[in-house]
Amino acid sequence: MGSLLFLALVVTAGVVWSCMTTRTPCIEFLDRAEAAEVFGSDAFWYLSLYRQAESVAKGGGLVNTDENDFRQQMLRVNSRCHDWKPSEMEMVQQTIREHRALQRAKWRLIKADDRVDFSYPYTIGDCVVLPANMLAAAGSSENRLSLAKTLLHEHVHILQRQHPGIFDTLYNAWGFRRAARIEIPADHAERSVTNPDGLDAWVFSCPDGTFTMGLFLEGDKPVKRAFRVSGPDEQDAYVAVGEPVDLREISQWLFGIEGCYHPHEVHAYLVSERAFG
Repeated sequence: MGSLLFLALVVTAGVVWSCMTTRTPCIEFLDRAEAAEVFGSDAFWYLSLYRQAESVAKGGGLVNTDENDFRQQMLRVNSRCHDWKPSEMEMVQQTIREHRALQRAKWRLIKADDRVDFSYPYTIGDCVVLPANMLAAAGSSENRLSLAKTLLHEHVHILQRQHPGIFDTLYNAWGFRRAARIEIPADHAERSVTNPDGLDAWVFSCPDGTFTMGLFLEGDKPVKRAFRVSGPDEQDAYVAVGEPVDLREISQWLFGIEGCYHPHEVHAYLVSERAFG
């Protein structure tokens, strides 16, 4: 696994360096209207994947269950972004200036309502979405380091979306394989959680078996679970079998990382941790 980790870092370094073309940081802070336009153009399609339970949980109390069009509701909810305060912009600029790994990227940043999407950071198109409470907590040098890790992690997700062929080769070497379809038990399917940074389906094969991994709601909180799968069939589809498995049982085959449930997340975690230690 050590050689595969080295491969991950070499591949990523080449792609990241070739894509980071600016000599000085290029940072764009999107205002509320600009952010709403991004969501309207880039998020509308994947919001159709949301089921009612996910819409309610991610909506942060802003979703009306009496209305049936949850995609339109989530589009309105996600568009409730905030304008940037001057102090926040200066803090982000300082964070990027302090870390060489961030300096050659082009940044388009959105400040999100922290009631929405479990207050998680994520990406949409070529934009990084940061929850307001993360920015509020990033005043100290320790918290700015955490912000720096988050920024690099999310920027890697943008590169993954832009260069899928390169990263697919890496993921295949780790034991991941794309799947045309994965069937999971209906009760879990109804409570599945969509990750904007990992919308494609993968299975992971290791000495313990072949698994599909993902996020599922328990109450109104997301938890990470894995299922053993059988397949593929002639349509490259897999079927989950048995009860869900704790991801910690699989982590030894994923560089010892607990909680990473998608190859994009494994990769982004490795890069950001390696860059900032």
